[in-house]
Amino acid sequence: EFLLVLDDTDQKNARILAERLCIAVDDLDVWADAATKLGISIGLSQLQDGESLGQWMERTDDILYHAKAQGRSRVAVR
Repeated sequence: EFLLVLDDTDQKNARILAERLCIAVDDLDVWADAATKLGISIGLSQLQDGESLGQWMERTDDILYHAKAQGRSRVAVR
């Protein structure tokens, strides 16, 4: 897992970027075995007023696990 922070980006544009990342990773041909595919799931959230960095990261991690539960190459926003 890794965290990507997009400064000065609204949720709509962040989602567009996240969906493009999913498509780009899905299109990668990393292994010679065509049955093996690489995929990513993305949990997308915006820091809320009064929310600590720790609270935001925990909430975003929960969103990520929701995306993972939905299947490969998913973007979840809450």
